Order: sequence, then C-alpha cells, then structure tokens
Amino acid sequence: MSFTTEVKKELSQIDTRGDQAAAELSALIRILGSLSLSNKGLNLVMQTQSSVVARRIFSLLKQVYGVKSEIVVQTKTQFGRHHQYLIQVGAATQDILSELEILDGLAFKIDVAQDIKDSVNNTRAYLRGAFLASGSVRNPEKNQYHLEIFSVYIEHAKDLIEMLSALEIEGKLFEKKQGFIVYLKSSAAISDFLLSIGAAKAMLHFENAKIIKEIKRDVNRKLNFETANMNRTVDAATRQIEMILALQMRGSFDSLSEKLQEVANARVKFPEQSITELGATLGISKSAVNHRLRKIEQIYDEV
Repeated sequence: MSFTTEVKKELSQIDTRGDQAAAELSALIRILGSLSLSNKGLNLVMQTQSSVVARRIFSLLKQVYGVKSEIVVQTKTQFGRHHQYLIQVGAATQDILSELEILDGLAFKIDVAQDIKDSVNNTRAYLRGAFLASGSVRNPEKNQYHLEIFSVYIEHAKDLIEMLSALEIEGKLFEKKQGFIVYLKSSAAISDFLLSIGAAKAMLHFENAKIIKEIKRDVNRKLNFETANMNRTVDAATRQIEMILALQMRGSFDSLSEKLQEVANARVKFPEQSITELGATLGISKSAVNHRLRKIEQIYDEV
C-alpha cells in the first residue's frame, strides 16, 4: 500500500459532522464531480480510482443529506488493469449543489464558498476533501519530500493556496497541461498539513521516517569523514614508508639518529596507525612524531 493510500484511508475514518462534513463533501464534489442533464433533471457523477474515497463520498452524502447514492464499478484496462468508481446522485443533485454553493445556474462555481474560508475548522475539512479527491504525497522514506493537490481551475487552485496560508502553511502553484498543481516541498509544511487535515498517524509516520533519514545521513557523513581521514593517513604512511625503505636501500638509514630510527621502524611496523596512535605506541607526543618524520623526509630529499 502506498503512503498516499495510507493517508487517505486514515482520513476516510475521521468522524466528521455538520458544517465540516459539508465542507469536506464540497471539495470532493468540486474536484471529482461532473454534471449531466436528462429528462429527470440534473445528475451529479463523481469519478475516482480509490475505493476508500468512493466509500467516503457515499457516507458523507448519506450523513449530511440523507441521500443514498449509487456506486458503479468499472474495470479499465488502459495503462494496466484498475477499477473506476462512479458515485451517481440523481434527483437530489440540484438541492445538494445549491446548499453547498457549488451550482451557478447549470454550471459549477469555481471559487470556494466564503463561509468555508472564514472558518478554520471548515478550511481544514475542505482541504481534507481536496486531498482525498486529487491529492498525493511521496513516501517520506524516499529522497525528496513532495505533497500535491490537483485542480482543473486556476481560481480554485488559488483558493487552496489562500486556505493553506490561513493555516500558516506556504503552498506553491505549478501549471500543468491539464490543470494546476498546488504543492508543498518542505518536510515541515507537509507535516503541518497532514496534522491540520486530521492525518495525525500519517504525520507521525512521516516525522519518524524523516528522523531516521537524518540519522542515516549523519552516520554516512561521519563515515565519509572518517574514511577521508583514513585515506589521508594511509597515503601519508605509504609515502613515509617508501622514503624509509629507500634510505635503507641506499645505505643511509644507519646514519639516522637513534630517535629517528625508532620512529622510522615504528612507521614501517605499524603502517595503519595515525600519527597520534604512533606517538602513543612510542610513548611520545604527536608533535614529536611529526617533527621526526619531517626530519626523515628532509634527509631523504637531501640524499
């Protein structure tokens, strides 16, 4: 199960009532709904590929308006086999859309009702419905954070940005060929959004994954630092041993002082040790080891 599906499943289980239930339903209808006209009047159809979202719409329609809608399941084979859920509302369509301030004559109103935007709780509920309808969020265990909500109309997308801002969440807008994407990129903004719309469990999962990623990143950074230090130690030790062996081959080693020979022999014997470790082995300071190795290098250059 994808992280988006987990979030939507959690959201669909939230017990919501009254104005907040209506606000959530309003977002679902505005994003997923389409109208048709028959001899019986207006008909509302909402389409989704999520069974969780379909059940949520069915439940909200029954709870808020006492309407028992019809769910039709279609199987699609294009781009892989999947199900399409159609939620159909018949005779009650006009009354529902008028009460939700979605209908303007025979057309959908694009902008969100002011009563929803003026209430923090209704704003949260509407954004929850918008995410259920067309939202997605990347698995926090992946490399980049990303949450988005799709809207066909620029005016509606701007309303979503405004509503996010009212919750002190900065959303950004991106135009696509078929509509507009409202998106969040920062982990803090995504966490705040998930908590705001009621997905507390998903938010905790998100934060936990983020912490684990940061710990792994810190461990890798330290390992890289230690590896780089080790490589530098090995490179330096290799050059020092090459100089010492060259002095031995040329017969110049015996002319070194006793202290220089002591460091040189230790360097050859313990090639993996750092300067500090070499000093500890010999019982002298790091600076003393450094000084003697530099002296050996000077003699090597002269020879």
